Amino acid sequence: MCKSRQSNFELLRILAILMVVMGHFIRQSGLLESEAGTNGSINIFFGSGGRIAVNVFLLIGSWFMVDSVFRPAKALKLYLETAFYCIPITILLACLGMAGSTQNIIQGLLPFFGRPVWFASAYISLILLTPFLNMAFLLPFKKQSFLIGALFVLYCIVSTIPCFSNIDYIADFSWFCVLYLTVGWLKKNNLISKVNVSKWGYLLMSILIYIGLCLCVTIPFLNWTANYWLDNIRSLPNLLCAFCLFVFFLKTDIGAIRPINFLARSAFAVYIIHQIPAFREIEWKTICRAESLSGASATTYALSILGVATSILIVVTLIDTLRIALFSVVESRFKKGMDK
Repeated sequence: MCKSRQSNFELLRILAILMVVMGHFIRQSGLLESEAGTNGSINIFFGSGGRIAVNVFLLIGSWFMVDSVFRPAKALKLYLETAFYCIPITILLACLGMAGSTQNIIQGLLPFFGRPVWFASAYISLILLTPFLNMAFLLPFKKQSFLIGALFVLYCIVSTIPCFSNIDYIADFSWFCVLYLTVGWLKKNNLISKVNVSKWGYLLMSILIYIGLCLCVTIPFLNWTANYWLDNIRSLPNLLCAFCLFVFFLKTDIGAIRPINFLARSAFAVYIIHQIPAFREIEWKTICRAESLSGASATTYALSILGVATSILIVVTLIDTLRIALFSVVESRFKKGMDK
């Protein structure tokens, strides 16, 4: 399974989950508020890509789903994976008196309610809706284009205008459907290849957009708008940054590299485990010792943030390898029992 996956997409998954973990580490541990100067700039650069990474994950998943056969088992596996980590870890921490608030316990035992692991529930819901969304691809090209254009204006263009509305779950989930339809429209009509831009041009655009947004965060009268665009997955700057990065990796064929594929297959588990409500404070303050970074030199500070994200990726990958093996054994025995 690891060998057959295209490692360009898997490498992008790794980059995206590192962006998510670094963003959560900086924002949820208090580092974002406690550090100023050079370290504050490092916080902005390393901590602002998490919501862009959401669009990256969605672009990757949609790219393959629009051509795949609908399999309810895929949604079930992701549901079981989420519950497998959230519920036992929450129960264990509650028994040890380390779960924090009652809200943490409830959200851990009911992981699909609220926003702690919102991406999991939204993505699973998207999978279940794909048979209905795929009907849009049966429309003539002109009608497809009108539909995508109308949705793009209603969701992306409108959301790019800074406002004070909350970025809520329903808006995020409906965006998943819009972006899925957009990816299907682009792929099925071979539109990306018709744009005469090199892969390096796409990479340069993605980098420039991201650096530009990060610089705007440091400018007082642009700070709110830049943060709004970075945090809102429906905003045009956020989407363009993610899309250009995605197309760069789409156009970069590196074959199948086993270590990359091995790390990338547990990206979903990394997201789940590091965002379990009862575990977050222990994770950032006790295990990762975020407070010890206060006042560290810029080099130490930056390397520590990268080290935390990489360590979480590696440790969870090893844990998730055991889960995959366990699920494989259970599935095999279940099939044998059904055959008898």
